Amino acid sequence: MLLSRGVQGVVNIVIIFLLLATMAVAGMTVLPKDPIGVLTGKLVSQPGMLSGILSGLDPRVYALAMNSNPTSTSKMMSVLDAKMVADVINENGKFFAELISFLDPSTAAKGMNENVDFTVELLKYIDPGVIAGAVNANGKFLSELIGELDPKVMAEGAASGQEFSNEVTKYIDPKVLADAISANEAFLTQLVGNISTDVLANAINANATANATANAEMMKYINVSVLASVINANGPFATDLLRKLDPDMLARAMNQNPDATVELTGKLDPVVIAGILNRSGGFITGVLDNLSSELLSAMANNQSTSADLMAKLSPASIGGLINQIGPFATSLMNSLDPVMLASVLNNNIDVMTAMNKNSDPDMMVTILENQEFLTAVISKLNPACVAGAMNANSQTTAELMGYLNPKVIASIVNNNIDWITRLQLEADSAASAAGINGSSSFLTKLVSKLDPEVIAKAMNANPQSSSDMTKYLDVNVIAGVVNSNGSFITNLVKNLNTTVVANAMNANPQATSDLLGKLNPGVIASVVNSNGTFFANLANKGNPKITADAINANKGFVTKLLQPDADPVTPGVQPGIDPAVITYAINNNQTYLNGMVANMDAHSAAEPGNSPEGEQWQERLMRNGLDPRVIAGVLNGNGAFVSSLLGKLNPQVIANAINSNQAFLTQSATYANNGDMVDVINNNPSAQATIKKLVGLLDGAVIANAANQHPEQTEAMLGPPPGGIDISILMPILETPEASNFIAQVMANSPPSSTVTMIPNSGNFIKNLLNKNAGGLNPATMVAAINGPTNGGVINPRTGTPFAPDQNVLRRTWTYGAVKAFFLGIPISTTEGWNGIIKAAVNDQAGEPVPHDSPKW
Repeated sequence: MLLSRGVQGVVNIVIIFLLLATMAVAGMTVLPKDPIGVLTGKLVSQPGMLSGILSGLDPRVYALAMNSNPTSTSKMMSVLDAKMVADVINENGKFFAELISFLDPSTAAKGMNENVDFTVELLKYIDPGVIAGAVNANGKFLSELIGELDPKVMAEGAASGQEFSNEVTKYIDPKVLADAISANEAFLTQLVGNISTDVLANAINANATANATANAEMMKYINVSVLASVINANGPFATDLLRKLDPDMLARAMNQNPDATVELTGKLDPVVIAGILNRSGGFITGVLDNLSSELLSAMANNQSTSADLMAKLSPASIGGLINQIGPFATSLMNSLDPVMLASVLNNNIDVMTAMNKNSDPDMMVTILENQEFLTAVISKLNPACVAGAMNANSQTTAELMGYLNPKVIASIVNNNIDWITRLQLEADSAASAAGINGSSSFLTKLVSKLDPEVIAKAMNANPQSSSDMTKYLDVNVIAGVVNSNGSFITNLVKNLNTTVVANAMNANPQATSDLLGKLNPGVIASVVNSNGTFFANLANKGNPKITADAINANKGFVTKLLQPDADPVTPGVQPGIDPAVITYAINNNQTYLNGMVANMDAHSAAEPGNSPEGEQWQERLMRNGLDPRVIAGVLNGNGAFVSSLLGKLNPQVIANAINSNQAFLTQSATYANNGDMVDVINNNPSAQATIKKLVGLLDGAVIANAANQHPEQTEAMLGPPPGGIDISILMPILETPEASNFIAQVMANSPPSSTVTMIPNSGNFIKNLLNKNAGGLNPATMVAAINGPTNGGVINPRTGTPFAPDQNVLRRTWTYGAVKAFFLGIPISTTEGWNGIIKAAVNDQAGEPVPHDSPKW
């Protein structure tokens, strides 16, 4: 394409030179055949003599004489005075023009071939206008003459006639010159191979402006097949020439002849053109900056040639070239046929791949911002080809993304959903991830412009690709993108397929875990809060172990996620996760939760909950509809975890959550597995320590109310081990001051009927509990429980009011039990357990019975 104009210049110079030589030969031909031709030549070289002779001669006669004596004519030229001959030609332009029409081209060519030095000297003095006139009047002769000339000889003499050639070009008829070129393919091919590119380039450049119209006109008549053949046969020459040409000149010429340029391009050898382009980046850059959209459109849409050429090009050269022509490329895009361009790209994946390595992202940005065109092109591209190029050039892709306009790219993506889907299927996950990892800033902005539904559809259609890519992504980049685009992520999640997301997470546990630690809890909370159903479904399909591992490794993140205000820097802007959303997810995923809990690290799970934020969140969670059956099911199926977890949890946090959620606790008890709870208490020293602290922090009324609703559970837990609680474990817990207060509160809120029902069904628990010698309760503890939590009017820290001894359950139980025993005929004094209570009740101090007649009794 680009060489066509260069060749035209070559041809122009060659033709001009030939024309001049032809004129000179014509002048020499005036001399008749004679053995003393040399002498005659010297004689006629006298000033004025030859002009005088020519003025009265018949051009036809002299042409005949010259045609009959080619050898004599040639010899005569060697001794002629070039300046004198030039003067004669300049003064007799009409005569020479007519003379040429009768000359034998082979004779004229012979003289020129054998007298190059003379011809060169002649050109210094001859009038370009005269020569041009003669040429214009003798197109047929010129065409035939060129065919007889020696290309090598003509080429060697071209340098000396450069200025003259430049001048002649101004006057030559484009059609005549075009015809001469078209009729002499072989000569031009050889000539081009021998001519100096410096000479030719200088000549072409010198006539760029003055002869622009003539050059453009000539292109209309020239046979492009001939030009193409000449170029194809002289690749190195054309390459060297292009380096020396004026880009502006060539661009102007091409702009004026788009049809001819396109036709020529179709006939050129891609290998040759590729070689030229590969070595002429600087020149081509200048040309491209000046080409018109009309020409670009016509040429670029020459699909077959473009495709062939692409396969031959040097990516490094083209990459460097493209880097310098951003504005041009943008203009070019507006003129290209998307279907054609897509076809070319699809057929040259290797070139595109290599070229990416050498392209400057800044320039590519300019091109890619042609939104409308790219949208049309992308829809027709073969995703496999594009993916191949991207896969092999992740670094370039990454750099490029850093400069792109996110809004434009987003629009392109949004309008090519099916193509993007197929592209992802073809793309190499590692390469794609590398591109993403190197473009965090761009991606952050881009995501805000994208249509979540489009991205979701692409991901949903390519689950394996989504999963594979996760392995290679930089969690810092992804976290940055997510943290800066909460709204987009929120809407994206609405459209994602939970199976796809779950599979991706399940396949990349480490990435999932690492990413969690980088995310902004506030953003994630917002996303979760807006997509409760999605996350509930996602949990059903996720791998519980992966989730557990991620939580285990990111305690801090989870802690922040539970905060009422997930981003303290912007209070009120990004609230933490809505307990109602989590409630929904938990309630609908018991199986998943069971599996997750089984794989969680108790310490990691406990840490977020131990924080003040976690405490508040747990309380809100229970109040927002968390299904006690689900929680009970999770706990029931994970005794070991719960046992370990209790040892890590902050008793105060647990107590606060329980105290604030009486209804939840009561309902949970309905579904709880006593065996699991007993196992935790009996076999976990850490849990025992936690329970010991917890008892002193719990609100007895809350526990009592929950127990009142489920006396059967209390009975079961008080049964003999292993089904019941081990008394030796419970004793140290109950004997603490905190436990005493707790028990007093529980009793104050427990109905006597429940206590009476519990006692005969608790096996040896009550007996052992009351038997000090068997490791049972210290009488002082029981005394305190019976007397009630008076403590000298101490204020209950949880209620803010004094303890109420009149509500002591033991007092009410004793009355109730005594009455019931009386009516049933039960001998209370001998009833095991009750006897201990009676004795404890009449002691001032432990172990010191009060006389039966004592007022206290």
